[in-house]
Amino acid sequence: MAEKFDHLEEHLEKFVENIRQLGIIVSDFQPSSQAGLNQKLNFIVTGLQDIDKCRQQLHDITVPLEVFEFSPWSILLYIFICPAPQAASGLSSPTGLSSS
Repeated sequence: MAEKFDHLEEHLEKFVENIRQLGIIVSDFQPSSQAGLNQKLNFIVTGLQDIDKCRQQLHDITVPLEVFEFSPWSILLYIFICPAPQAASGLSSPTGLSSS
């Protein structure tokens, strides 16, 4: 079972690094960097596909939302490894305040 998590962790780390590099390219975009931007976007698409394959292997794992700190990274991780019905139901806000 640990290998599945290691595989997911590896893909998530690569994905986050590609997002970081994409941010650098976009923040100082020049027309000459279009090819690099396209390549990085393709890496991101491939990375999301790889993460989805890992998610399919971990469909029987349930992780309580409280385990994660609320950040874009942890929410992304939660969405990918938790079953959809649980991910959509009963979520509270990070502050603990009711939205009603």
